[in-house]
Amino acid sequence: MKNTLFYTIAHEVMGKAFQDRLPEFTPDETSEDINLIRQELASLTLTDASSALYDGDMADDYISNVTGDGTMSAFYRFHAARISQVIQGCSHVVDLCCGPAEQLSLVAELNPDIHFTGIDLSPAMAQEAQKRIRALGLKNVTIKVGNIKNLKSVLRLERDKDQNEFEVIEDGSVEGVISTMALHHLYTEKDLAQAMTEISRVMKPQAAMYIVDFSRMKFKSSVDYFADLSAPHQTKEFNDEYRNSMHAAFRYTTLAEFTAQYLPEHVKIHTTRPVPMLSIIKSADKVLPLAKLRKIRDMTKDIKPEYMKQVNDARMCLRFGGLKNDPLTLARSLKES
Repeated sequence: MKNTLFYTIAHEVMGKAFQDRLPEFTPDETSEDINLIRQELASLTLTDASSALYDGDMADDYISNVTGDGTMSAFYRFHAARISQVIQGCSHVVDLCCGPAEQLSLVAELNPDIHFTGIDLSPAMAQEAQKRIRALGLKNVTIKVGNIKNLKSVLRLERDKDQNEFEVIEDGSVEGVISTMALHHLYTEKDLAQAMTEISRVMKPQAAMYIVDFSRMKFKSSVDYFADLSAPHQTKEFNDEYRNSMHAAFRYTTLAEFTAQYLPEHVKIHTTRPVPMLSIIKSADKVLPLAKLRKIRDMTKDIKPEYMKQVNDARMCLRFGGLKNDPLTLARSLKES
């Protein structure tokens, strides 16, 4: 069964002739198989085609699963707390591959003193993000359409009459960059290098950063274990995509190598241990104000126990991997006021 995101794109966009050139997905699929797929895709220009996929049913299914109360929402709240630690003191933060802005809206609500620009490749996702921002009444978020590999041409969804339709994110102009669960949508290591180079280009010296994504595990059984944990709380279609995303992710060793090669020195990578399933590329934590810690406490206290257990497992594995200063621990130590 061909069931990674790569196969979906090959089938839906490039047709059966191209699909037949790809290796079958089997229980014995190795990193070499995935790299072969990446090499095949490296010769193609799929930006418009892949964007179109996320402008149809796939976008609708994704949005229905990541919004509302569920496992994804629980993790979004955890990452919102972590992101808030990193971006304290920033006045402008860019969220790359923001999707329908479920994560971005949480971060923006926690940090009303910061202006956020959400950028997504898919116009449909960007429109959904804009709808969400308007519905929540957030005044500190702007949504645009753009490619993480080329931020020199970003489309404004809304503009004043004297503004150009497109704008350039200038070198060294961004105080903070965030991105959640997006790097695995890049097809090749060349794409990853381009994205990291572009991120580094737009960052100010010592800019804040928080990028989190899956890191590909060695064994299919490991992927199946984590996917099966979430299966009861997701639609089958979204759980399949969740499983596929873990298969499509880059190895932790690749992420670590590219972080050192392409990103600023003050940015470090952390991963879950003993299994490198989730990796976080981030700058140093800063002190959270007491009022913000209270907001984080209140934001996370109503998460359902079955969802919070998965978040707590991830927090523990990140601690095993050396990530310190867990904001949920700090927030939950506060007394109710």
